[in-house]
Amino acid sequence: MQCSKCNNLVCSSREYEKAPVGCPTVEKKEVFQEARNKLEDPEILKTSQVAAHVEVTGYMEWPRVQELIVFATKMGYKKLGMAFCVGLKEEAKVLTQILEKNDFEVVTGICTIGSLQKKEMEIPDQDTFTTAEEVGCNPIGQAYFLNSEKTDLNIVVGLCIGHDINFIRHSEAPTTVLIVKDRVTTHNPVAVLYSRYYKNKYFNID
Repeated sequence: MQCSKCNNLVCSSREYEKAPVGCPTVEKKEVFQEARNKLEDPEILKTSQVAAHVEVTGYMEWPRVQELIVFATKMGYKKLGMAFCVGLKEEAKVLTQILEKNDFEVVTGICTIGSLQKKEMEIPDQDTFTTAEEVGCNPIGQAYFLNSEKTDLNIVVGLCIGHDINFIRHSEAPTTVLIVKDRVTTHNPVAVLYSRYYKNKYFNID
């Protein structure tokens, strides 16, 4: 059973007698009890509480950047790290200004930080824009840099797919994604789910 195809949503209504066969809420109770136990961690509990406050207070009113500011403030975060793509340098600059105006200390790391060449990652010339001598993205370097700065929260701004995964894997601070890179849709990947044109062009779905 796939939650994305479910029409009953008994997990919200709690009318479990209406659950379809294979409903994980009903059939994997031990998994979700283990998840509930995580709320005994004060930091995780606080994160859940602040997230609920931001969701309700800013519902349909605050853009994501405003939600980020309120969330970080309520959590007591002071030092924010930003891992950004060189292609979104201007956006990162504006975001830095906004966060600093809201009294955060901001540490930023561009994707090419550390000057890691693609040949060091054994990337062949055909998977580069010039040759493997060119400097590539260094998400682990970004994470290690922000770790060394002891940031309270890290923000991902437009890292390439895969690079975002490696950054999050190696970030010691909790991490949120503000911008998902999508060069075709001006960084709005959900557009292809709404537009019949996009769905047909890329995925042959009407």
